[in-house]
Amino acid sequence: MKNEIRFTLLLLVVFLGQALNAFGQEESFENKKLNGWRTMAGYSFFGGGDIDGLTVMNEYNRYLNKHLKVAPNFKFSSANRLHKYKAGLNGLEDDFLSRQANIVELGLMGYYEYLNPNNSGLELGLGFFYRNLQHTIITGPYTAYESTELNLGFNSAGQYSENTIGFNVSIGIIVAVNDLMELNFNGLVQSDTGDNTGYGILAGLAIRF
Repeated sequence: MKNEIRFTLLLLVVFLGQALNAFGQEESFENKKLNGWRTMAGYSFFGGGDIDGLTVMNEYNRYLNKHLKVAPNFKFSSANRLHKYKAGLNGLEDDFLSRQANIVELGLMGYYEYLNPNNSGLELGLGFFYRNLQHTIITGPYTAYESTELNLGFNSAGQYSENTIGFNVSIGIIVAVNDLMELNFNGLVQSDTGDNTGYGILAGLAIRF
């Protein structure tokens, strides 16, 4: 967690430096569309990488100048892990532990975007989110599950919810198709107050209006 915080602070310093530089430039973007909508989807890892699944994100973008934009977003993820193994008296019986999570996030991101003359470039993002996690645990015939939130015996199922806040760090590639449409490819790192670390690889389409 300490290394993640240091990494985030370093990116924040870089982001603020680029922001100040962008505000100091006198580049006009009056002919550009200042609003955008981006939909992205991809593969995500949660809980330090031990459960994985799919993520869909919808995001409204508002450009402050040629390089800076702010973006409230809504994100939904569904992730699971099925751990199969042998158990029983002789260790020959099939057994399992299933963990599944539905994750809803409301977040706010700030981005620094730079496009080269060929209309491709990089995007650096930093932001915060509120997250609700709905966990479902299912145990096999020889497996019990115990945690601070839930205790299950053999052949049982249980659920619990978790509410956390956290931060996102992202770095992405932008390919502008034209003045109104962009392709996006992003890598994402997350951490929250529930000690949940997540990673994601997303791709999608942005429309400016």
